Amino acid sequence: MQKTEKKPEKTSTGGYSSYSGGASVATSSGGSYSVSSGGGGGGSSYDGGNTFFIKNVEYRIVSEKKKIAALVWTSGKKTMIIPALIKHKKKTYKVVGIDARAFRESRGVRSVTIGKNVKMIRKQAFAGCSKLRNITIQGENLTGKNIGKDAFKGVKAKLILPEGCEEYKKMLRAKGLRIRK
Repeated sequence: MQKTEKKPEKTSTGGYSSYSGGASVATSSGGSYSVSSGGGGGGSSYDGGNTFFIKNVEYRIVSEKKKIAALVWTSGKKTMIIPALIKHKKKTYKVVGIDARAFRESRGVRSVTIGKNVKMIRKQAFAGCSKLRNITIQGENLTGKNIGKDAFKGVKAKLILPEGCEEYKKMLRAKGLRIRK
């Protein structure tokens, strides 16, 4: 499997813009990151530099030094578990983010479990996932600032949260989620 990538375009703020056919990563001095992607293919283990696949899920190494990664794209399995940790080339990485549009309009996904290390969900990550019915959040790391605009637009799902994280309901509603009883 081959993947063609175009060179990312530098933005006026020093970050990188997304482009069709590849992915880009930008980090800031404050330790935050952004990952964007134009999609990707299947395959069970493809290594395209810092982007690689594990069972039809594309991940990107955000920081080799800090051993952190982000979910970039998925084929939309019925049940998706975003793990706290992944292994690639004998190294373990924390999965700390879900990229913009990673699941967007995925008609197949019915249930998502978001691992305990996820700190950031980018804009429209789950937008239009009309068949998504259950969302389980395992971690306590999310804030309103770290959930992108319309991240859950068009999603009506039952929400299962860690104990003491009732404030997530308000945050997620503001990002488009309609909570089922």
